[in-house]
Amino acid sequence: MIVNMGPHYPSMHGVLRLIVTLDGEDIVDCEPILERVEGIGVIGGEEAINWGLSGSILQASGIKWDLRKVNHYECYDEFDWEIQ
Repeated sequence: MIVNMGPHYPSMHGVLRLIVTLDGEDIVDCEPILERVEGIGVIGGEEAINWGLSGSILQASGIKWDLRKVNHYECYDEFDWEIQ
């Protein structure tokens, strides 16, 4: 079985791909798949802004901007939180 483990935007944050051998529900062996994936790269902050990217992809490029903070969305003003 091949298992992909990663966040919602794996092309920006990385993905851990594993070959897992199971015995029922027990993992008996696990080895990483170490291969280069074509078409995945890094998007810098200026590029992300020029392309009009938003959300997690924009934040992953190093830009600390979140619509919930800027537009005071719903109840987010009631919490003390920082943009990650």
